[in-house]
Amino acid sequence: MRDLLIKSGMLIDGTGTPAWSADIAIANGIIVEIGSHIEGEFVKTIDAKSLFVTPGFIDPHTHSDLAFLRDRRHTHAVMQGITTEVFGLCGMGLAPLPYGSPYELMRFTSGIFGSIPEGDCDWTSFADYFKRHDGCAINVMCAAGHNALRVSAAGYSDRKLNEQELKTSKSAMHKAMEDGAVGFSTGLSYYPCGWSDTKELIELCSIVKAHDGVFLVHKRAGPEYPTYDDDAEVIEIVQHTGVRTHILHYKTGLSNVGKPESLILPYQEALDEGYDISFELYPYHTGCGYGPVLLPPWAQVGGFEKIIDVITNEKSRPQLLRDVSRYYEFYRPQDGAPCVFTHLKNHAEYEGLSFENVAHKRKQTVVEMIVDMLVESELEFGWRGTAPSTEVSKQLYHDIMWLINHPCYTVGSDAIPLGSHPHPRMFGAFAKMLRLVREFDYPLEKFVRKVTSFTAQRLGIADRGTLAVGKCADIAVFDFVNVKDEATWDNPCKLASGMKHVIVNGVAVVLDGKPTQATAGNALSPSRK
Repeated sequence: MRDLLIKSGMLIDGTGTPAWSADIAIANGIIVEIGSHIEGEFVKTIDAKSLFVTPGFIDPHTHSDLAFLRDRRHTHAVMQGITTEVFGLCGMGLAPLPYGSPYELMRFTSGIFGSIPEGDCDWTSFADYFKRHDGCAINVMCAAGHNALRVSAAGYSDRKLNEQELKTSKSAMHKAMEDGAVGFSTGLSYYPCGWSDTKELIELCSIVKAHDGVFLVHKRAGPEYPTYDDDAEVIEIVQHTGVRTHILHYKTGLSNVGKPESLILPYQEALDEGYDISFELYPYHTGCGYGPVLLPPWAQVGGFEKIIDVITNEKSRPQLLRDVSRYYEFYRPQDGAPCVFTHLKNHAEYEGLSFENVAHKRKQTVVEMIVDMLVESELEFGWRGTAPSTEVSKQLYHDIMWLINHPCYTVGSDAIPLGSHPHPRMFGAFAKMLRLVREFDYPLEKFVRKVTSFTAQRLGIADRGTLAVGKCADIAVFDFVNVKDEATWDNPCKLASGMKHVIVNGVAVVLDGKPTQATAGNALSPSRK
């Protein structure tokens, strides 16, 4: 007797081939037969008539670094058909840390990840951290984070690494790749990895290239780089190393709305020359961040305790307020839309409120409030923007569909599973893309390929991403006419609708439109050449 039969579905196999009617038989977590009218006995049969059956979606960009250690069910993801996701992104991953404290680094980035008790942060190696993620609702992959590599070598120092420190970082990178890291992630708008130079990135990417990994890059930006060519830096790294490169959250915004081709132009020559570069987007027009990104670099030197000392020092407060004002103006939505607290330790009553509203309640300026919230929350606060005007939003959706049609683009949610008022992309990114595909009459089979086999290839996943005999049974079954995002800016925690069944390693994690609470996922290492 085999385990599961998915019967009479419209099969989209992930290769870009149009749908056809077929059954899928699954045994021991593997697809064992695909065909019409499969016979035999099965423990469970799913009737997929009038539904589309596709490979499970692969999300290459999340910030679930501690989320799985708090709650392994990951309901917001499975209800969108996501069966594998990657974390450790934007350089803020929490491993490897052969030298340094995971708890210290966690406190430094708690506005993105939240926190877990200090006693649970006892890993040093990438393998030790990564293996804790076996047995989640979905499969997970993890990148080695630049912050962790830098902290292990030089602590929280604003300077270039010396030769010995660079050697330490490269050694830790090499070991992380051996231990199953998907690649190397940097976030050059954040610190301490933002204190690196291009040489350091080239040296680390040479290790990644040697292991056939991927360089996942959040490009360099900030008010301290008013004329910096961040695209040129990425291209220089790619040309020096030949590393496979994936550029995170790269889409148009208010400054270049209506010009999606301008994003590709800087990379076109490198793409034409055969360099291996891909990009991703999420289908929303404003982003989110965490408290310390609003601090100037000089206030972040030394780590958590030093930051608290600096921002509570009355002598440095006038300069700090001036600099925080500059950073706030740089990162806030360009149309003046309000910023909203998503997560705020010790002040849950402010979550969902705008910065201006909270400042008014506290009889402070917005900048004074930001600095005091950093102290009172112990750096653990997250924030997001809100939606732009309707007319701008319409054009930005056209930009998104132009980009997703580009051969080098895919989707990544950039989900931050934290707080009572998260960015709606956490609950809606992939469901929203399915809705846009329907509304823009974009070929479903082309989109499915982007979020399955294309992304699998980018990440080095050989046994998933297509529906074929011998592949792992990660499968999404959905009602394409009705699948959609339900999360809104005002109510961002609503689960997506229209996803009927989701299978991870042959086990149903969503059945008849409801999560089963099953935890069948594995911690996946990429397939190396």
